[in-house]
Amino acid sequence: YRGSSFCQLGRLDDAERDFEEVLSKVPKQPQALRGRGTLKFERGQFESAIEDFTKYLAIEPDDEIGRYMRGGAFVKLSRWKEAEADWERIEKASNPFVRQKVEALLPEVRRRAREKP
Repeated sequence: YRGSSFCQLGRLDDAERDFEEVLSKVPKQPQALRGRGTLKFERGQFESAIEDFTKYLAIEPDDEIGRYMRGGAFVKLSRWKEAEADWERIEKASNPFVRQKVEALLPEVRRRAREKP
């Protein structure tokens, strides 16, 4: 989809329009859901990003990058237990980038998930 290419070029408004167009025709199109979720994450729209990643993960439950990104959105909102659940699921990820990031960040997320509010 063009949306991903637009993102790489920094044309975020064009990317958003493309993702929206695809999803208006095929609401459960996985690449467009993940792409729009990533775009929303980058824009700081974490609740909305979580919604897209949740829809995406219902279709592609084993996608490590989608689960990493949703966990990251939970972290940005201090939703530690939800982040912990996502990241524990990919703690031994086959993707080396995801595995390295999760190994580095998960101990702090676990600590915060156990703190009293």
